[in-house]
Amino acid sequence: MTQTVRLELPPKLIPVFTGDARYRGAYGGRGSGKSFSFAKMLAVRGMIEPIKILCCRELQKSIRDSVHAEVRRAIESEPWLESHYEIGESFIRGKNGTEFLFRGLKHNISEIKSMAGVKIAWVEEAEIVSEESWQLLIPTIREENSEIWLTWNPKDEHSPTNLRFLHDSPHRSKIVQLNYNDNPWFPDVLREEMESDRRRGSIFFNHIWEGGFLDSSGGIFDSSWIKWVKMSDVPPCRDMVWFFDMAYSEDEKADRSAGLITARANDGRIFQFGHYVGRHQYPVMKQKIIELTGKYPKVRRIGIDSTMSQVGYLNDLQTTRELAGFSIVGKRHNTNKIQNAMPYISRCESGIVHWVDSPMAREFIKEMGTFSDDCLHDDCMDASANGYEMVSKQTGVTVTSAY
Repeated sequence: MTQTVRLELPPKLIPVFTGDARYRGAYGGRGSGKSFSFAKMLAVRGMIEPIKILCCRELQKSIRDSVHAEVRRAIESEPWLESHYEIGESFIRGKNGTEFLFRGLKHNISEIKSMAGVKIAWVEEAEIVSEESWQLLIPTIREENSEIWLTWNPKDEHSPTNLRFLHDSPHRSKIVQLNYNDNPWFPDVLREEMESDRRRGSIFFNHIWEGGFLDSSGGIFDSSWIKWVKMSDVPPCRDMVWFFDMAYSEDEKADRSAGLITARANDGRIFQFGHYVGRHQYPVMKQKIIELTGKYPKVRRIGIDSTMSQVGYLNDLQTTRELAGFSIVGKRHNTNKIQNAMPYISRCESGIVHWVDSPMAREFIKEMGTFSDDCLHDDCMDASANGYEMVSKQTGVTVTSAY
């Protein structure tokens, strides 16, 4: 017996998934439902026939960085899909033998090249996929009638993805722009944010909501957005965290280390306290961290910029006696620096970020004013944006004062 089901998609995506194609894609701004729709259609294809599906991003160090959660959410949104799949913490399998695989392109390309039988590869956050990754992935997906799906928010007009799929679309491709106004189920909470950005005349409105390219040549951060306050003006805060963007050279041309406290008030406002900018080798930097964190014992969480080359330093700090009792975590970018900073910059523009005035804080803001794709130093922006991200994801407990 043939089962008939009702499948809801943004109408603009119906031709994307209709008929023959080698490439199916959607690009655009926030709130369009791109990722959810593509995840659901993958689950549908995997229900119709037993296939191997590769879900990938340029950077993925764990299953938490993958689209596993998005695929799971799409499957669980439809009872007839949920009954077909077995879902574990790191796998999704269909009763008919369909298998979902989750991989990062940059660090797993050799493994991906050796994969056999992949029928569909979905590349999420395709904006940051390198030309090298595309050149290696595309010929790997070589099963008869195999397909490559991609979803992305455009940023750089000249990125490898935009050059490949927008400026010179390949043969047998069905790719559309999809924005919030194409999504019949655009949630009210995002609509409020979108309308707020529109009313304020946000310089990011076109990029965030309408899928336009972002001019990253300069002027991304405007220091006039910052609201300066006195220490006595800081209200009780719900969460506080140190963040250190680490560099390990004393060369005057090298990157600097930057450290600050970020706090989230009970009313949602963000308060930042710039405390350190300097160039030191790791042993001296370690002592700086011990000294600074010791001055404010109520701030018990520490975030450290942690690239692959810095894992040893992170492990050393986590086992340092003087830092016992602190929660110390590493933070790695899964996007490029502009995309990593965008949520924070947007909040600065909207006026919810406040800085406690001091000479060091002014040094932070001065450097952040030069932030762009090709700026010489981005240490203060990285520290500020990552500190914001850490407190924005925490519920925490109220801290009356760290001072």
